[in-house]
Amino acid sequence: MHTRRPSILNSFVLAFGAVALVAALALADPAVTVRYAQGVPQIELEGSYPQSRYAVYRARSADEPGERITAQHVLCLERCFAPDPAAEPGRTYWYRFELTLADGGRAVFGPYPITISPELAARLAISVMPNPVRDGAMIELRIGGTGEPFVRADAAVLDLAGRHVRTLASGRLPRGTTSIRWDGRDDAGHAIAPGAYFVRLATPLGTRVERLLRLR
Repeated sequence: MHTRRPSILNSFVLAFGAVALVAALALADPAVTVRYAQGVPQIELEGSYPQSRYAVYRARSADEPGERITAQHVLCLERCFAPDPAAEPGRTYWYRFELTLADGGRAVFGPYPITISPELAARLAISVMPNPVRDGAMIELRIGGTGEPFVRADAAVLDLAGRHVRTLASGRLPRGTTSIRWDGRDDAGHAIAPGAYFVRLATPLGTRVERLLRLR
């Protein structure tokens, strides 16, 4: 009896430890990943939460409530994620996901410390969809970073020689993404000739240029 007690005690300790480990894993928050689409960081919660609704909050420290960077109730289809065009490259933020599950329950994950990549997150970004362009395109101008909510900006279509073709925006643009529908015409209302052009976004934060190809 005396020689078996340590074995029984050890078995109990191992079994208890295994149960505690499983419980801890079950309670652990899922991981998050960060992707960069046209220079805009997207914070994505790993796992599947079909038909759930969620909101994402960003804070500057773990003990702050932060500000919401999504709509109040975003429907989670294939994945739960939040683009954060106002995130400043090189800065560390804390992100929190609040979910209302399909069965009515609630779940809170985070906060997660995420450092925004200075190399991948651009302060300025331009997206042209589709590109090449045939009849027209949706041009998205992105101004990131923090500070004043509006930034002086001039956006235009230029030819290969740098000559002005069409004004897209001139004045104060909000931080984040501004979508502009371009009809493939110049300032005079004429359809521009097929060929290569540039979209230029100029601001006090810098200048961004994106190539555009016009088809027949």
